[in-house]
Amino acid sequence: MPRLSFSPAIPLGFSSDDEYVDLDLTAATPPETVAARLAAELPEGLEPAGAAEVSRAAPSIDAGIAAFVYEVDLAALDRPPAPDAVAAALERFARASSFPLRKHTRAGERTVDARRFVRALALSAPQRLSLELAVGPEGTVKPGAFLGELLAIPPEEVPTLRVHKVATRFRAAAA
Repeated sequence: MPRLSFSPAIPLGFSSDDEYVDLDLTAATPPETVAARLAAELPEGLEPAGAAEVSRAAPSIDAGIAAFVYEVDLAALDRPPAPDAVAAALERFARASSFPLRKHTRAGERTVDARRFVRALALSAPQRLSLELAVGPEGTVKPGAFLGELLAIPPEEVPTLRVHKVATRFRAAAA
């Protein structure tokens, strides 16, 4: 039986165009053959975008991830923030040297500096944000929690944000 290892699961309610899986096969098989066979077994709407052979000595998917890139649709909220409020919040964040954020963990709640995790934040269209969040040994922050705090979105509305993962950034392989 082949062994499968998936990239970290996206939170409930998110969508994604960029998910990864490691397949540990029992026989050497060309990547294009693996992709074709996998495509034949996947449900409609899911299709492999590509396949590549990875050394068994390579880091796991989790260990190799440096960041995730998201597109967030603010217009999906019942009460979307006004465009001038979004622009002001982005400007405040750009000028801030730190951005305290309450983070819920298995060990309880703690405050982290979200500034360390935000690699990029920009208005990509009216009522749409592009957000890149770094991932490290200490984890990351959730897009909804960060944007809820940044834009003063009521906690009960944060789960209705439309968050779409568009890219996974991997650490450069050691030479």
